[in-house]
Amino acid sequence: VELEIVRQIDGEYLVRLTREQPMRLGVSSRYADLLRDPALSAEDRAYLEEKLAAARELIKGLEKRKSTLLRLGEVIAVHQKDFLDRGPEFLHGFTMKQAADAIGVHETTVSRAVDGKYVATPHGVFKLKYFFSGAYSSTAGGGSDISANAVKERLRELIRREDPHSPLSDEKLSELLSAEGVSVARRTVAKYREAMNIPSAGKRKKY
Repeated sequence: VELEIVRQIDGEYLVRLTREQPMRLGVSSRYADLLRDPALSAEDRAYLEEKLAAARELIKGLEKRKSTLLRLGEVIAVHQKDFLDRGPEFLHGFTMKQAADAIGVHETTVSRAVDGKYVATPHGVFKLKYFFSGAYSSTAGGGSDISANAVKERLRELIRREDPHSPLSDEKLSELLSAEGVSVARRTVAKYREAMNIPSAGKRKKY
């Protein structure tokens, strides 16, 4: 887990990195001293300067990556406050492009920053990518949008609570979501169900 979002007493959220470096990275002054040595050959000087530049660039990149990750966590905490307050079914649609615009970087920078990263929240540990998906409009909850991942969570819950002797078909699941104010086509329900490795109604039925 690289990030942690913690609920505060006042209801706000604190975002912090969980893998801080034990000390600030830097380049040993010994190498700078070597460069000042008049006896150093031109070839050795060029080699040292090249390696020092590479080291400084690496350190700069690591610091920038940490900063980007923290800022992304802060943006998520603001945009996904309903999720943090109420759980996965209240996740809003949010794209990497929107996040990139919010922190002033390119979309590919966000994509690289979240790849393989996890965040601890009041509702468990999630991949950072989980918070980015397209949106569905909803007539529930004041007409705000919800994310595709929130739709999946709702489908999972509907199936979990179904009668095992009369499981819900994809068409029925689509109708139930529509009744809740979220219009999702039957074929989309089937796609999401399959992505969650949930069998069809016929295979879920218990006799």
